[in-house]
Amino acid sequence: MVDLQKYLERACYTYACDHMPDVLEERCWDCAEAAQLSDWMEEFLSRHSNIDTEANDEELKKLFQSRLSR
Repeated sequence: MVDLQKYLERACYTYACDHMPDVLEERCWDCAEAAQLSDWMEEFLSRHSNIDTEANDEELKKLFQSRLSR
């Protein structure tokens, strides 16, 4: 379960680097380990209307490759 949580936190951080850099700056989150999954859920819920829910192949590849390269 811990591994899954870490994976999801890294996925959230990777997404935020590209799509929500203001959140990272405001919260001083400079790495995936800086925020817990519950923190990310709060952010996503508060911004749900601004989040693009469509993912293309390139975005998905980038997300999953980011996990492999770390």
